[in-house]
Amino acid sequence: MEQPARTYRFKDAVTAFIFIAAAYLFMYGKFIKFPYNIPAICLIIIAGYFFSGRSLSKLGIKKIQQPGKFLLTALLLALAAEAIMDWLVQPLVNKLFDTPPDYSYFSMLEGKTPLFVKYLLYMWLSAAFGEELLFRGFMFDQLSRLLPPARTKIALIFIIAGLLFGFAHGYEGPAGMAITFLWGILFGIIYKRTGNIWLTILVHGCIDTVFLVLAYTGHLSWYELPNQLIWGY
Repeated sequence: MEQPARTYRFKDAVTAFIFIAAAYLFMYGKFIKFPYNIPAICLIIIAGYFFSGRSLSKLGIKKIQQPGKFLLTALLLALAAEAIMDWLVQPLVNKLFDTPPDYSYFSMLEGKTPLFVKYLLYMWLSAAFGEELLFRGFMFDQLSRLLPPARTKIALIFIIAGLLFGFAHGYEGPAGMAITFLWGILFGIIYKRTGNIWLTILVHGCIDTVFLVLAYTGHLSWYELPNQLIWGY
């Protein structure tokens, strides 16, 4: 009676691996271009869950209780995350790699209002909504099916999902991928603690909005300020 259960878990794990690989490869394929590739993957994922009878709550899609409190929580988390990552973690990563992340691509937004608005919409669609649903909601659910029961299972889920998230930002260079990996860990902790993907979407979106505003106003050098004021390099 035990063999079928083990076989089922193996099949479940194989299916989860295929789903993860397919989603990641689709993201890098030329089927749909940025910024619509990740949202397209997410729509396919949502449709797949819906028509297969798998609850969308497995993706963290849940009803928001007390919207005002929910929004305030998201803003406070974004503020705390920004302070910790920008003033403590990122300077250490910069020191480790002896170079800051390469954000030069976004310098094109400086002073260009239409382009800034365009990228702001792209960011909320692809990065905030798309990346959180894909790398937190979907990846956490599928990795929980893929990995066998173990004390280290949740840690492995955080690490694997974080690595996939970091690799997806290769255009930012090694330091950029490293800091994105750590952002992925942080977003993962928020998601795991709350179980609501809308919260991580809001936190992610608020943080990236600050980044785009700094790019638009020509102040991306803000991210080098902690190095100079606190760490002395």
